[in-house]
This record gives sequence, C-alpha cells and structure tokens, in this order.
Amino acid sequence: MVPLELYVKPFTLPRKIAWALGATGWTIGDRLLMTWGLFVFAPPAGEALPQRLPAWSLFGVLTVWGVINLLARFVDGVTDPLVASMSDRSTHRWGRRRVFMVAGIVPLTIATGALFFAPELAPSWGNAVFAAVVLTAYFVAFTVYACPYQALLPDLAKSETERVNLSTLQAALMLVGAAVVMVGSPVLLGLLHEVEAVRRYQIMGVTFAVIAFLFMLGPIVAVPERELVAKATPSNVPILESIKTTLRAPGMGWYLLATISFWFGFNAIASGVPYFVTVLMGREVEFAGTVLTVTFAITGVFFPVVAKLANKFGKRRTMIGGAAGLCLVMVTLPLIHGTVSGLIVLGLAGIPIAALMALPNAMLADLAHAEAKRTGVNGEAMFFGAQAFLMKVNLGVSSAVLAALLPLGNSVEHPLGVQLIGPATVVTSLISVFAYWRFREPSAAAEVKAPA
Repeated sequence: MVPLELYVKPFTLPRKIAWALGATGWTIGDRLLMTWGLFVFAPPAGEALPQRLPAWSLFGVLTVWGVINLLARFVDGVTDPLVASMSDRSTHRWGRRRVFMVAGIVPLTIATGALFFAPELAPSWGNAVFAAVVLTAYFVAFTVYACPYQALLPDLAKSETERVNLSTLQAALMLVGAAVVMVGSPVLLGLLHEVEAVRRYQIMGVTFAVIAFLFMLGPIVAVPERELVAKATPSNVPILESIKTTLRAPGMGWYLLATISFWFGFNAIASGVPYFVTVLMGREVEFAGTVLTVTFAITGVFFPVVAKLANKFGKRRTMIGGAAGLCLVMVTLPLIHGTVSGLIVLGLAGIPIAALMALPNAMLADLAHAEAKRTGVNGEAMFFGAQAFLMKVNLGVSSAVLAALLPLGNSVEHPLGVQLIGPATVVTSLISVFAYWRFREPSAAAEVKAPA
C-alpha cells in the first residue's frame, strides 16, 4: 500500500465525486443488459417483441440464453486475472489504473448498445451466436475498464473510515446509475410507444450506452492518478502466484462466498423486475419504472443508516443483517398478487440492497490493504479482479437460473416460474448469512504490527 506521505495532492470532494461517477457509468451499462438483455431475446408471452432464440434446452434445464451467458463469462474469466495482473504491474505514465480505463471505455460502450441489434427477427442460431459474441466482448471490455477502476479505491482512500465513506459515495452514485436505467428506460419506452417495438428497444439501448460513456469519462478526465498516488510501487509477482496469494489472503474466501451469494439476490430482482411487473402484478412493463423508483428511493434513504451501522458495529455484522433481510423479503415474493403487494415487497428489498451496494467494496479494500501491509506487495487490482470474475460467473448463473425457471410459468395465468425466483434467492441469501458469519474483518492492530 502506498505510504501516506507519497500522496502529493489532496483527494478533494469534487475528485471523489468524479471518481465515483465512473461507477455510475458502468452500472448504467450493466443494469441495461441485465434488465433488458433476456427480455429482448426471450420476451414474455403477449409482448410485441419477437422471440429471438431457439426453443432448445440442455437436460431440460439450461436454455440457450443460459448457455450464452455461461460461455461468455467463461471466456471473460481469463480476462479478469490477466487485466488485474497487468494493472498491478504497470508503470505507464498515465497511471497503472487509468491507462486501462482509457483502453476499455469505447469497446464497452459499443458492445453495450450492440446487443439490441440482433440480426434476425425470428428464433435462430444466428441470433444466438450474435448474442454470445457481443456479450463476451461486453464482459471483456467491462473488465478492462472496471477492474483497474475499482483498484483505485484502496489507493485513494487512506483509512478504514475513509474507505467506508468513499465506498458509500460510490454506492450512492451506482444507485443513480441503476435508477437511470431501471426507472428511466421504462419512461423512455413509454415516450416511444408509437415507434415499432424492435426499433423502440434499439433506440433505448443506444441512448443509455451513450449516457454510460459520458459518466465513465469522469474518473479518466478529472482524477489524475499520478498526482494523487505519486510513486505506487508496481507488483512484480507473476500472475499465477498473484492469483494464489490473493485467494489465500486471510478472510478472502469467506468474503467472496458471502458477497457473491448476496449479489445473486440483487441480480435476480433486477433481471426479474419486468416479469414481476407484467406477470405477478398484472401491469404493463412501463410500470417497472414506478416500482424501481420506490425500491431505489428506499435504498437511497438507508445509505447513511448503513454507513453509521458499519462504522459503529462493523461492516461484517451490518452485511449479515442485510443478507438476512433480503432473505426475509424474498420469502414473500410468491405472495405478490397485484400492484400494492408488489410495491410493498420490492420496496422493502431496497433496505438490504443499501448494504449490498455500500459496503462490499470497502470490505475488499480493507482486505487488499491488510494484505499489502502484510506482504509489502501492491496487488490491489487482483483482489478486485477475483471479485469481478466471480461476479460475472454469478451473473451468468443467475441469468441461467432465471431462464430455466421462466419456462415453468411466465404468464399471468401460469406464474410459477416467476414466483420461484423468490425461493431461489432465499437459498443464496442464507448462504451469504453463513459465510459472513464465518468471515473475520482484518484487524487494524494486526495491520500496524504487520511487516511493511
């Protein structure tokens, strides 16, 4: 970890906001694809969009969309540790993180918008190949930008409290990004209601891809890494050894299991919202904007509460409470029947989502900081690379689970598949509670005593 005396310029509030805006940008792209990707390729019955994928499944469980997501993330799995290692070892004059963000931003923007332009308007294997190529390109470009970006957190935040505060700011602006898509996209679709259905979703995809690009420029333009982290010593550890060291770091295994399991629930909610609204609540898809306004408003209100609880009781205990809260909320998902019950259940989900968005990056920065103090190796990006890889695997699994459940019933008359998203999330939330209970946060005293 970089000694405090080597920070040559203050990390001011405007620069903190500019750094956090990068997360707003990539969250817009992430939520756009996670919310609407499956929807535009396999829309629910009664929607004007055409089915784009063949009605094929592996062992009756894994659908074409599920296979596409798993394959894309498998290919991307090689990219996460590779980019992390290259960033940790970089000596580029722009900064060892910033240069990768510059390289990734344009391909990421193009891939985000491209997914909405499948070549055929009927189920075909050509559409399946197109989706696989575009999603793979998206995840690789996402890693090139986001992994080094996240690794700036332990470099820029100089204390545990500052890491919590900066991570909470990042989470608040990530929430803005999620709201831009999940509230704004149904509104835009409503404004474009006279446009042909396929073209309507294409306009939406390109619009939000461009918006994401503008936000992601924030940290590239306004956060001069070389001026804030003056003489960061690059890692000289080979990639395989760096991966092994990172995964063996004290607490890393339990942290990853807990956090990835918790994120499964959020992914299930985000990807399932169009189905919750149209199938369980019996409303038009545009009503998803209203539902998510309620959810994210509650999340925003609870951000300062989460930060206070974390600083008073510890991040681990706060996350245990958050995972348990999500479990309790998702137990009631199958009971949604109409507008009021849907708003109540999905609104309450905003409380545990606040903990999930605010604290994990601060916890991971603590682990990276403690390991750097213990070993003297500045390998922060590999910590975020390992998390990013598993997050993408988790996204693939959650998308595959959702795609496998929907054939069991995704209509108002037969809603079983959509209802089962709740019990699936309960299981992963319980795993998260157990893993956070086993996890132990790095000791500040141990960090001080550790060899530099």
